[in-house]
Order: sequence, then C-alpha cells, then structure tokens
Amino acid sequence: MKEKLLQYLTTLDVNPRHDQILLAVSSGQDSMVMLHLFSDCELSFGVAHVNFQLRGKESDEDEQFVKTWCKQHKIPFFSKCFETNNYATEKKVSIQMAARELRYTWFDELIQKEGFRYVATAHHVNDSIETVFINLTRGTGLEGLVGIPSKNGNRIRPLLFASKIEIETYAAESGVIWREDSSNQTDDYQRNFIRHTIVPALKEINPSLEETFKETVAKIQSELQLIEHEVEQWKERYWREEDSRVL
Repeated sequence: MKEKLLQYLTTLDVNPRHDQILLAVSSGQDSMVMLHLFSDCELSFGVAHVNFQLRGKESDEDEQFVKTWCKQHKIPFFSKCFETNNYATEKKVSIQMAARELRYTWFDELIQKEGFRYVATAHHVNDSIETVFINLTRGTGLEGLVGIPSKNGNRIRPLLFASKIEIETYAAESGVIWREDSSNQTDDYQRNFIRHTIVPALKEINPSLEETFKETVAKIQSELQLIEHEVEQWKERYWREEDSRVL
C-alpha cells in the first residue's frame, strides 16, 4: 500500500519527498489510513481537522482524537470549529454544501498562510463510484461520469487508487485506530443510500466493480482529452473574436 501511494502521487505530478501536503483528517477510517501511510512513508505533511459541531460531544471527541495522535507523532496540527448549521441557514444551502464551502475556504487559507502546496483528502474508488451515481441522478455530461478528479488545482486525492476493501485490509493489518461517524450508518443522506443499497446490489452482479470502474474512468478520460484537443484545434483554425463578438 505504501509503494502504491508513492507511485500514485508521482502520477499526479506530486513530489512526495519535497511538496508540503496538508492532510484533511476527520478521525474516520479512510483519513486515518491516509495519515498512517504518509507518516510511515516519512513524507512532508501537516494535518487539518474541521469540527463542524454537528454531532455534539462526538464532534469534540473526534477533534481531540486527531489532535492527540498528531501530538504523539510530532505532526503539525491545525483545527477549526464552525457553526455549520447557522452558516447553512444564512446561505440557504444544505448542511453538506455548507460543510464543503467552510472546509475548503479554510484549507485554502491554511495553504497560503502555512506554505503548503496541496491539500489531500482521503477519497477512494468507492467514493468516486458513489459520486457518479449522484451525478447521474442530478443530470450530467461526460465529466460527471469520471467521478472524483484525482487532482484539481491544489486539491489531491492520494487514495483514489484504492478501494474501500483495500483500505479496510490495510487498517486491520497495520493496527490503524479510528473513530466511527455515527451519521455514516443512516440512509438519510443520498450518498449513504447509494453506499448501503445500490453499490452492494451492483457488486452482486459484478464483484470486480471497483476495478471495472477504474478501467471505465480511464477510457472516458482519454476520450475527454481527445475531444478537448480537437476542440482546441478547431478553435485555432476557425474561432475569431472582434469587438467582443465571436465570428
């Protein structure tokens, strides 16, 4: 798993021995596995934890758990508390959207202030599969069929090469300790319904769903690159602008 991580970072044009990376760590299994991997590989990184104050004492315990781990391993640690419910009400957005806006705004501030080059989240292949189905229910083009991008500006997903099963196996074999988010067990959220109901049904049809998905994404990405190249070629030959008008 460590070798796969280092190799995957290289495919993202990330220098894991040089580039300072900020890890977004919630205390859940996925992000704690990412934290262990970066630590075991002796990479240059810090940890950011967001307390959204949505689960009362449980949220505070998550923050303390990550803080203690980082202190014991001498890892730079940053944390931030947000009144997420109030923000969602004020902005008239969902709790999920509010949490996303708050955390990424703060991550960008940390990157600028502390000199990190990237922020890394612990999304994996199964998260990307779920995202594709969410996109399909909302309506999507080809871009929506590739799921979560492995790299988007200063955001990277260094575990996107791994399936949830691989992460669980690594956690068990390496003795990774994490905290379980109780909200993950409910189907009240669309993503959880897809995770608990739709994906298991698909895996009954195709037990190698994750590998098939990665192969499909690679093909779609190649086709998208070809389309983008041809569009640019066409624009160079035929696209003209004059006085803000396209001719």
